[in-house]
Amino acid sequence: MVNIAVLGVGYWGPNTVRNLRSIDFCNLKYVCDLNEARLEFIRSAFPEQNVTNNYKELLNDKELDAVCIVTPVTSHEKLGLEFLNAGKHVFIEKPLTFKVSEAENLVAKAKEKNLVLCTGHIFQFSPAVQKAKELIESGFIGKINYVTASRMNQGAGKYEVDVSWDLATHDLSIINYLMEKVPNRVSAFGKNHTVDLNDTVTIRMDYRDNAYATIEVSWLSPFKFRLMRIFGSKGTLVYDEMAENKLVHYGLGIDDRDKGRGAGNLTYKEGEKNIVELPKGEPLKNELINFLQAINGTAKPVADGVSGLNVVKILSACAESMKNDGKWISIS
Repeated sequence: MVNIAVLGVGYWGPNTVRNLRSIDFCNLKYVCDLNEARLEFIRSAFPEQNVTNNYKELLNDKELDAVCIVTPVTSHEKLGLEFLNAGKHVFIEKPLTFKVSEAENLVAKAKEKNLVLCTGHIFQFSPAVQKAKELIESGFIGKINYVTASRMNQGAGKYEVDVSWDLATHDLSIINYLMEKVPNRVSAFGKNHTVDLNDTVTIRMDYRDNAYATIEVSWLSPFKFRLMRIFGSKGTLVYDEMAENKLVHYGLGIDDRDKGRGAGNLTYKEGEKNIVELPKGEPLKNELINFLQAINGTAKPVADGVSGLNVVKILSACAESMKNDGKWISIS
């Protein structure tokens, strides 16, 4: 049994609370927020839940094993280091931090204290992404040559960071997870149309093995759009989070347009299409179970602190590129 707390119940925190309460091998000992109205919301949904507005209670509780930090990104390093120094395992919602140095500090501290540090890269736990990972590792689509992703939402809301830190974080975590590597250089362009921050960004990523990836994110869409296509040497996977059939495999197809001089049309044939069957499961619950199992030593963390650090490195390089008219920036 893992004793755990949730720190921060704004937009996303209540989902974390709901899922932790449904996991039978953890005890949600505290829900904490500075905003009394948010705590009242939790009380109304879960009358028996212990709540507090003083996070020092969590730090000082020697029986508390872990904390989920679901607070604004500017607070992540400070809070994460405090809880790691207090001997608590830490889960931090994405992005891990807003600066590379802050993410490095968290990763180093977790290693020093021999504690689990996980990042809230929820889409790595989507059944479609998990299945795509399985197919790629089996060699089913061959070598990944190119990945393209688009992710759009309506409106910016109240954000401390631009659309790349808000939305591209998801696609970067997925691509890094599927490819098991990070790009050697990135380039990015951004524009702001409705807010002071960039609300539309395009990212290009180049890899040493000749692979390539692009990501397009925007807050200008009136609907949610989440599409990724993974082009391999033996076939293609199309992952559409908004579709009924979220993962589809396409064969290579046949191109006869330049073959033969006889009668008849010179055409190409689309690759055979197959819908991939997926397991059931809520990604957030799967993510939290993995964190708890990592604490218990029964599983390796899928989205650990290093994966969070890698995403921060890429996003930071993208920010530098956008300030320099799309200049290619190396990833150290």
